Amino acid sequence: MQIKRIEKTKQDHAEILKKGMPKDQPYTYNDFEKWVVPKPWGHEYLMYKSLAVEVWHLFIKNGESTSLHCHPRKKTAMILIDGIAKMRDLGGAVHDLVAPAGRIIDAGAFHQTIGVSEGGIHLLEVEVPPDKNDLIRLKDSYGRENKGYEKEKSVDIADGICIRFPNIMPISEEGRILNTNVCIHHIHGPMSQTQKDKIKHYDLVSILSGGVLSSHETHAPADLFTADEFVSDDTKIFDHAILLLLKKL
Repeated sequence: MQIKRIEKTKQDHAEILKKGMPKDQPYTYNDFEKWVVPKPWGHEYLMYKSLAVEVWHLFIKNGESTSLHCHPRKKTAMILIDGIAKMRDLGGAVHDLVAPAGRIIDAGAFHQTIGVSEGGIHLLEVEVPPDKNDLIRLKDSYGRENKGYEKEKSVDIADGICIRFPNIMPISEEGRILNTNVCIHHIHGPMSQTQKDKIKHYDLVSILSGGVLSSHETHAPADLFTADEFVSDDTKIFDHAILLLLKKL
């Protein structure tokens, strides 16, 4: 498994200039943890939030797709946890994904996700910083071009899958989505053997908040790694970091 990055290009930048930046307005969606947001392609709900990050669980039906869109100010880690998907960027490149898999999407990089599996796909999106107003829709199959984020909310989920993690401070909090174990893990100080052994049990690691330093680089929130890659550097030091750990069963 290889984690690739969808980088912002000159073409992306030109489209943002044409469309204009979204208004920099206060992020006032403060009750998403109670609801599900219906979408023409499926639905999404807020799984975890803090002042620094939001993690959303999306369900996309077979043959449906998100808009070709970007978040000019927001970096995203997109993690496919169930099914087969395609991602397209503005240049037309197609990324074929089979769970577990993921992409790091730069702020300002246009992208589109398409559900390919018969039963639809499930994915998580780590968004830094949290701001649903930070959205430009370029092309959309449902007539939502140039429209902002949906205001409609619902309590109904057709497949009954809804797991949420309150922003509390135990060392670890675990749950399960379909056949994927999900763990929100708090870590501080040098990487111990105990921490290393725990992380190695998972497939993917994304940084939600805090600092992660090593002898040769600094990692940032919404960075995404395979677990083997993440633990391969023993020099890592964590500054009150919160990690998202995922394991497909």
